Amino acid sequence: MLKSFITCRKYKVLIGRLWLDVRYKNQKAQRLYKSEGFVEEGTLRECILYHGSYESQIVMSILKSEYVEGIRASDPSYIY
Repeated sequence: MLKSFITCRKYKVLIGRLWLDVRYKNQKAQRLYKSEGFVEEGTLRECILYHGSYESQIVMSILKSEYVEGIRASDPSYIY
């Protein structure tokens, strides 16, 4: 679903930067986002209350230029 959202033609012109935050302990999700080209920007320390204790979140983003560059590397015939 993440890849579908990023590649959706409806949003290609509108989105210059896509960002998200993910729980610090959710390593599986972090690996997924990194595999799609997201870059870690920073940590929001103990910013959410989760099951009775505070947890940190990682902020990640991908820029339009980074995404297009990744597509071109995998498919040189891609025209954006």
